[in-house]
Amino acid sequence: MPEKKPLEKQAGHSLIVIRLIAVFKFLKAASLLIVGVIILRMIRSNHSMHETLLNFVNDLRLDENNHFIHGLLEKTLGIGIKTLRLLSTGTLIYSILFFTEGVGLWFDQGWAEVMTVITTAGFIPLEIWEIHRDPTAVRIIIFTINIALLVYILLRLRWRHHAKKEGVNLKENPVGVGH
Repeated sequence: MPEKKPLEKQAGHSLIVIRLIAVFKFLKAASLLIVGVIILRMIRSNHSMHETLLNFVNDLRLDENNHFIHGLLEKTLGIGIKTLRLLSTGTLIYSILFFTEGVGLWFDQGWAEVMTVITTAGFIPLEIWEIHRDPTAVRIIIFTINIALLVYILLRLRWRHHAKKEGVNLKENPVGVGH
């Protein structure tokens, strides 16, 4: 009978990879926090999103006739205060969510992996729709990374399930069976 591989070898258990994912979550949380705060400042200063973005483009001396920048400026024309409040609330909530996931992943917690699977899988239909509507290399790359992340975390959850089934206390023996 062939020797059974330890569970951590079967699922590719790697604290380095999970911590890289946690750092990615921290970066997303920080980015959303910054966006949320900027939107709150726009609301307080009574500037429109369009006006704020146009000032930003001018400060950086970007070409406002650039296809990407022009499209972005056009999309911000009709955004009112009520929509800005909703955007701010949404970005701040997602910032907290991603920060929570990051902390849990950093400390190798199973609940954070479940949370990451739910949030990542929840965005997949939207990502597919966005790619279908307007396929770009960036959207396809982000979608591919999210699918790879989802598969990896699902493998880790499977590894945790098998370790638990074999009676391994992952708190005492975090690398699983066989070590």
